[in-house]
Amino acid sequence: MTTAFLATTLIATSACGQGSSRFEETGTLTLEINGQSHTLHTYFDTEKSRDNIQITNLPTMKMISFRASELGDDGNPAYPRFSANIGPYTGDTADELTFEWFTKDSMFFANSNSRTNGQIGELSYDEATGELSFSFNAPEVVEMIRTGSANNDSNYHPPKDGRIISISGNYKGKAVSSK
Repeated sequence: MTTAFLATTLIATSACGQGSSRFEETGTLTLEINGQSHTLHTYFDTEKSRDNIQITNLPTMKMISFRASELGDDGNPAYPRFSANIGPYTGDTADELTFEWFTKDSMFFANSNSRTNGQIGELSYDEATGELSFSFNAPEVVEMIRTGSANNDSNYHPPKDGRIISISGNYKGKAVSSK
């Protein structure tokens, strides 16, 4: 009887620990990178009240900033990760898409206004509910290599013979907060 009680207590404690993550999943990003499928998620940080999706409302348009990743062994967002800036946009039309695909040592970059030819597809944002969905395609995403500190994503430069990959994806989720 004591063994059964102890086992039940351990199982209950373990289940409570799994649900106590400070990061609540708010959406799913499915990616196809050079023919390989990847699934990442957006999160809301309950401890810092910070959303991975920021909607900035300007007088005549909106901007979307977006980050997706998986949670690492320590429960914090980890590599690989994806970030995007969409906009300015009005209605269901976006003028520009910029995104980065981060691995531990490299970053791949695309922009709709450059030779990388990143293109935003369907885009939908419901202000009342926060529901967001979009698709994109970038057939020529350029590699950038990290120089300097591993804690600073801004230290990247294009290598002499950098790789070019293709990335396409779809996102569906919810912006918990907006500016």
